Amino acid sequence: MLQVFIDSICYMLDGHTACVCPSAIGYCGEVVIPSTIVYEERTYAVSAIGDWAFKDSPRLLSVVIPDGVTAIGKAAFENCDNLLSVVVPDTVAHIGEYAFCLCRSLRTITIPRGLTVIEDNTFEGCANLTSIVIPDTVKTIGKAAFCGCVGLRQLVMPQSVTHIGVAAFLDCFNLQNALLPRSAIVEPTAFRGCSLLSVYYHQEPD
Repeated sequence: MLQVFIDSICYMLDGHTACVCPSAIGYCGEVVIPSTIVYEERTYAVSAIGDWAFKDSPRLLSVVIPDGVTAIGKAAFENCDNLLSVVVPDTVAHIGEYAFCLCRSLRTITIPRGLTVIEDNTFEGCANLTSIVIPDTVKTIGKAAFCGCVGLRQLVMPQSVTHIGVAAFLDCFNLQNALLPRSAIVEPTAFRGCSLLSVYYHQEPD
C-alpha cells in the first residue's frame, strides 16, 4: 500500500482503490472528496473513509462523500467540533463505531439506505443534532448510539428495527415523542434520562 497526498486529501492506495486516511497537517474548511483520483497516470476509485480519517479536526466545517464509497471507518469524524454537515451516499453499507461521536455542531444527517446496523456510540454527544432519518433497512441500534443527543425532540423508528441497545438514547433529555416498532427489543436503559411525554407504536400488519 502507498500513501499519497492529492488536492489536500490524504489517501492510502491499494490495488485499484483509494481510502481516505488521516493527514499529518489535518483537515479544514469544506472538503469535497472525489469519486476517483489519478496518481502517476493510474486511476483509483475512492471506496472508503478510513479509521480516524478526520478525527480531531476542529476547523473542518463540511464533508461531501461521493457515490461509490461503501464504508466509513471507526471514529472517522470523532471530535470534529465544528463540523456542520456531512453528505453520505446510499452506497455506504457500514459506518464504524464512534464515527461521528462528539461532533457537537452537527445538526442533521441522513443515514444511508444501505445500512443495517447503527454501531455503538456512532452519534454519541452530537448535542446539536436536531433530526435523524433512519431508513427501513436498519435493524439494530447499537449501544449508546445517540447517547447525549440533547437536541433531539422527536424520533421515528422504522418497523425494520428489531433491537434498540443499552443507553441508545441515554440522556436525550429533550426527546419528547417517539414512534417505535411494537415488536422491537428495547433494552431497559435505552431511553433513560429522556422526557418522553408520548410513546407510540407502529400498527402491526394483519
